Amino acid sequence: VLSVVSLTTVFGIAILMGVAAVKYDAGSTRKPAQLFGNPDTNAAVGFANALLGTTTVAWCYVPAFLTVELATCMRQPDSLKKSLYLSG
Repeated sequence: VLSVVSLTTVFGIAILMGVAAVKYDAGSTRKPAQLFGNPDTNAAVGFANALLGTTTVAWCYVPAFLTVELATCMRQPDSLKKSLYLSG
């Protein structure tokens, strides 16, 4: 049941993002793309965006790390497959 709710939510968010992308009019707030460098002239804003990217990558590592830790700490590591199937 929870897997179906999760899957429905993911598809719903994907549809909403598509609709928002089509309807969004950036106007004059659009930044020009650059092959190298940061288009922001403010160093503090650029640094904050770099930190945001770093934390995003760090949080992507967490599920894999937890899976490995759970597998090594379980009494029966074979039951980890059941947990992964139930989780999603």
